[in-house]
Amino acid sequence: MDGPSLAARAGAEMLGSLMTCCLALGAVANALLPRTKGEGVGLLAIALAVGLAVGLPIACFWRVSAYFNPGILLAEAVRGRVGGAGPFFALLGAELAGWFVGALVLYVLYLPHLNAAVALPAADEVDRLLRDPAALSDVALMNASYTLGAPAVTSQQSFWRFAARDARRELGKAWHARKLADPFRTCPEELADACDASDYPGKQGSAKALPQLAADVAQHAQHVEKQQWGGGEGGEAPGASLKRFGSGDGPAGCPLGHAEQGGLQTRTSPLGDSSEGSSGSGSSATAAPTYAQRLQREGGELRSRGHLAAALCKARQDVLLSVFVTRPAVWSPLFNFLQELIAMSIMATTALLIFEQGAYMERPARSAWPPQAALLVGLLNATAVLSLGGGTGPAMNPARDLMPRLAFHLLPIPGKGCSEWHYGWIPVVAGLAGGAIAGGLVSAITQLLAWGPT
Repeated sequence: MDGPSLAARAGAEMLGSLMTCCLALGAVANALLPRTKGEGVGLLAIALAVGLAVGLPIACFWRVSAYFNPGILLAEAVRGRVGGAGPFFALLGAELAGWFVGALVLYVLYLPHLNAAVALPAADEVDRLLRDPAALSDVALMNASYTLGAPAVTSQQSFWRFAARDARRELGKAWHARKLADPFRTCPEELADACDASDYPGKQGSAKALPQLAADVAQHAQHVEKQQWGGGEGGEAPGASLKRFGSGDGPAGCPLGHAEQGGLQTRTSPLGDSSEGSSGSGSSATAAPTYAQRLQREGGELRSRGHLAAALCKARQDVLLSVFVTRPAVWSPLFNFLQELIAMSIMATTALLIFEQGAYMERPARSAWPPQAALLVGLLNATAVLSLGGGTGPAMNPARDLMPRLAFHLLPIPGKGCSEWHYGWIPVVAGLAGGAIAGGLVSAITQLLAWGPT
C-alpha cells in the first residue's frame, strides 16, 4: 500500500502548522494583550498551552505528515527520511504558509485588543504614574489608557446597530493604521515618535513633536489638578507651578512650587511629587530622591512628562510585537544565537528519539505509540520553554518566528513599532542549525546503541 501523496502531506503540514500557530500564539496574546480573560496569567500557563499546541496537532496528523517545524523537517532530511529535495521544499513551503495564515487568524481573533494595546494615556493618568512610580507595573503600562465602555443597548435593534458601529470602528482603526514599516529601522529610533499613531485629543497627524506632546500632557494634568484642589483665590494650586517650565526655581532650571495653606507647607515638584510637614521643619531635606525627582533632574518637567508618555507607548508597542514573535530578555546577539541553537538541538533530538522508540516495539504497541509520543513531545516543548526559555523565550521552530514576524510587519495594527528584523534572523538560522545537529545526533545515537527491532 502506497503512502500518502505529496499533496496530502503538504496539506497536513499546512493545517497542522496553522493549528499550532493559533493555539500557541493565541495563548501568548491572551496573556499579554489588555482586557483579555487571561491577561497576566504568566509563563507557566503559556508554556503549558504551547506544549499542547505542539502535541495535539501531531496526534491528529501523524498518519499523514506531522513535522510542522522546518527544523524537525531538516533533521529528518539529514536522516534521509523526507524523500528528496522536491518533497522537502514542498513540505517546507506548506509549513511556512500555515504559520503565516495562522498569524492572520490570530490577528482577526484579537483585533479589538490589538487596536487598544497602543494608545497615548490620558494626561491625568501620566500625572498619576509620575506621582506613584510603583504604579508603573506591566498591567498599568498596558491598561492605563483603555477603558471598557458599556454600550447603550436597550433592544435587539440597538444591539445590531452597536455591533455594526463597533465593527466599523475596529476595522477603521486597522485601515487607518495601514502602512509598511521600514524593516531596517532600529527600535531606539522609534522612542522619539512612539506616540505618532496615537489618538490623543488635539493631536493632528504625526507632525506634532514630542515636546509639544509633553506640553499638552502637562497642561491637561494641570487642569485636572486645579479641578481637584481648586485654584485662584485661595492661593496657588499644588500643580500651578507646571506653567513655569524652566523658570529656574529648582535645580537645573526645574521649577518647584510652594503653597502655604493654614501653616501647612506643600512643596510640589514639577512632576507632581509633594512632601508635607510643618513650615520650616525641613523633615524632607534628607529624604532619598524619588523616581520623579530623578526624572526631573535629567531634563525637567517637559522632558520627563514627554518621555514617560513615549515610554508608555513604546512599552505597549513591545507588547504587540511580543504577541507575534520571540524577543530576547537581554539583547546579546552571540549568546541569543547560542541560546536558540542549544534549545532547538535539545528539543529536536529528544523529540526524534521519543518517536524512534515506536520502531522497536511489538506490533500492537507500535500502532498505539505515535499519539502517546505526540503528547510526550508536547510536554517536552512545555518543559523546554520553562527550562531553556529564560533568555529568548525560544522559538525552537524557524517558522514560528519568521512568518508571524512577517505578518506583523505587513498587517495594519495601530501604533505598532518596528518588527525587529535585526533579531529576526537568529531564531531562523539557529533553528535550522539546531535541526541539522539533531538529525546527525539521532543518527549517531541509534547507530552507537545498535538499536534494532525486537
